[in-house]
Amino acid sequence: MTASGQVSPGVIGRRRAMLLVIAALFFGPLGLAFYMYYGGVSWVPHQGVQHGELLSAVRPVPMARLPMPQGGTTQPAFLRHRWTLLYGVTEQCDARCAQAVADLRAIRQALNRNQARVQVVVLGAAPCCADLQALQAQDPSLTLAWADGPEAPPVIAALTLGQGAWNASGNVYLIDPIGNFLMFYGPSFTKKGVLTDLEKLLKLSQIG
Repeated sequence: MTASGQVSPGVIGRRRAMLLVIAALFFGPLGLAFYMYYGGVSWVPHQGVQHGELLSAVRPVPMARLPMPQGGTTQPAFLRHRWTLLYGVTEQCDARCAQAVADLRAIRQALNRNQARVQVVVLGAAPCCADLQALQAQDPSLTLAWADGPEAPPVIAALTLGQGAWNASGNVYLIDPIGNFLMFYGPSFTKKGVLTDLEKLLKLSQIG
């Protein structure tokens, strides 16, 4: 400070530099996270702790009205606002399918107070899932939809892994509350692995 009581330019410069450092420390990691999450960056840690397979780039799933077994269609944004565990069925829902759906429901329930942030969706080829309709009547949080109708192809395209047709039977697709397909689990997924991943995501995420 100068004799006249004014702050010297050097002090002002140091204060500005300190503010810039604080801002960089606060906003830098946030900006990097957003860039890597939404910018299609393909880098994934080789020693990741996730149990599912991360996509190299997030894949938006378009909104769509899909037919439901009880009649009518889903709301266009039915894959929005909550984290979604989507189970794919391209054939009849056999005993393995029924067990997988039961496991996904158990995973959701194990989240306790966070279970409202997660939904379980079964997307199948009609009439794959007649046995699940009774279950849906008991558990309204379970959504059944058919992978057909005029608005289905873009949804199927977003969920298709690799080249060729949608070969979904037994796969679990993790979709975030914005509608991005982020990660998938093969038919040999474990309840503990999926639950561990979800718990970490819900702890870190402020959405959904």
